[in-house]
Amino acid sequence: MAKPRLGLAPKIFLALAGIVVVVLSITLVLTQQSAEKAAQISLQKGLETAQASVVEQLTRQSEVLRGRLRAYAENITYRANIDNNDPQYLDYAVTAAEQTGAMWVQVVGRDGVRRAKSHDPGAAPDTLLGSPLVTGALDGDSPLAFGVAGDTLHIQLAATPIGGGPARLRILGALMAARLVTDSLARLAGA
Repeated sequence: MAKPRLGLAPKIFLALAGIVVVVLSITLVLTQQSAEKAAQISLQKGLETAQASVVEQLTRQSEVLRGRLRAYAENITYRANIDNNDPQYLDYAVTAAEQTGAMWVQVVGRDGVRRAKSHDPGAAPDTLLGSPLVTGALDGDSPLAFGVAGDTLHIQLAATPIGGGPARLRILGALMAARLVTDSLARLAGA
């Protein structure tokens, strides 16, 4: 018995159905690739925007810390006590930390030696001339930096001269402050 042959109409129908399936498949693949590319671009722009927001907020917070530290260092009474080698350096460091909102503040002498650290009353005098922040402050600048404390805490750092002015002879010492970078920035970036 012979197999029945397909007529012309079923052959045309099957050929058109095959073409439609191929065109739809290509269209779906191209649409998926285009959607993935658009999603990647959107994600990248979102990350860049979040990063810019975090950097802007960190910069603003660092400027506030520097300004508060500078205002404290420029206090006439405070400068006079530092100039007279008043041994109450720890009290000055603790008060500076409280008034600036810093996690800790170090008082550094004109020679670059730490006199006190607000959160470590037993901190031994130690040279801090290896720190670019301290040397910058002793040279009359008010540098900013970021760092890691305790291997896990991100901190903002600011230093400012005590006595001010660009002439190193007029500088009595420096204040260096650290402030914790909190997760509020992460929430800000996600908003």
